[in-house]
Amino acid sequence: MSVTALGAIPVIVASRQQDDVEAISRTLRNAGMAAHCRWISQSKDLAAAFQECEADLLVVFTDESLPLDLMLKIRDSRAADVSTIVVQDDASESAIGDALVAGAQDLVSFESTARLQAVAQREILASRRARELKRVEVSADKVRDALEIMVAESPDAMLHVQEGIIVSVNPAWLELFGYADDEGLIGTPVMDLFDGESQTAIKGALVACAEGKWTDHTLKSRVLSSDGSTLTVEATLE
Repeated sequence: MSVTALGAIPVIVASRQQDDVEAISRTLRNAGMAAHCRWISQSKDLAAAFQECEADLLVVFTDESLPLDLMLKIRDSRAADVSTIVVQDDASESAIGDALVAGAQDLVSFESTARLQAVAQREILASRRARELKRVEVSADKVRDALEIMVAESPDAMLHVQEGIIVSVNPAWLELFGYADDEGLIGTPVMDLFDGESQTAIKGALVACAEGKWTDHTLKSRVLSSDGSTLTVEATLE
């Protein structure tokens, strides 16, 4: 994915000089990046800048009033997913190493605009990917929580299985099959709950369900109770 396909790119530029902001904006735009730069000249303004815009990149021109350690501490507390690059005249290996150790993603200088542009593009994409991953994880957590509530509150006997392993069992299941609690079930293979004759059918059904080929069928099988006896049930899979 190219940065040019991502539309407007919010960039926070921390510098004592407004000319630095204009230089960054011009350099990024010359590489096809639609940078919209917000200037802050004091470290105390960084938290507000993160709050007011969803920045894809933080560019820091360090000096005594903009110490890198402090800027990164504020970033970590307010917008940890935002990549940070440092700009200074000395872009030696030693200087780059110091910036990386401090927690920045890279250090660049205007002596090599091509490298500055390449690093900026890489880190803008990294910020966006990290943000999207977080959104996906939050969405997955909500789905997982909703599923857990559904399993727990359902009057039907239900198992929640991931990759063949039982991750939760609802009270209706425990009652139906005579278990006092779920301690001996969580973390065990779901196949252990079925007698040998039922396991082949269950395995095939689970594979078909995972591939989206299982459509509202019921599956007759024999489930082992806590005392070792079996109970014939008609199961549904989702």
